[in-house]
Amino acid sequence: MRRDSALTELAAPQDEMASRRIELDVTGMTCVMCARRLEKALNRIGGVRATVKIATKIASVDAAPGVTVEQLRQAVERAGYQAAERIEITSPIADPDDADRRGPLRALLRWMSRTVAIVTGWTR
Repeated sequence: MRRDSALTELAAPQDEMASRRIELDVTGMTCVMCARRLEKALNRIGGVRATVKIATKIASVDAAPGVTVEQLRQAVERAGYQAAERIEITSPIADPDDADRRGPLRALLRWMSRTVAIVTGWTR
């Protein structure tokens, strides 16, 4: 019995450290030093591990459960930038069968636009 309680006690801190991924779209960054500055600002928040990529202008944050998006956004603003939570945009085609039906239509439209371009003399 005592052995099981010891395992439970060891597992408890890991559950408390469970984090979630938050991505922020950041504006105002122009260079690698901007990204590093923002990374430092975010990592100063307790329970946060952040990385910032200048190429995509996205801050990826692993945050403890008590950390809010608003706290992250305020840290970004204090560092001199703007941020908004990145929201995944799902494809308008949710049904794979629907995608199969649209495929031939797209092919027909491409063929028609190429034909019009050739006939009128517009080429790329």
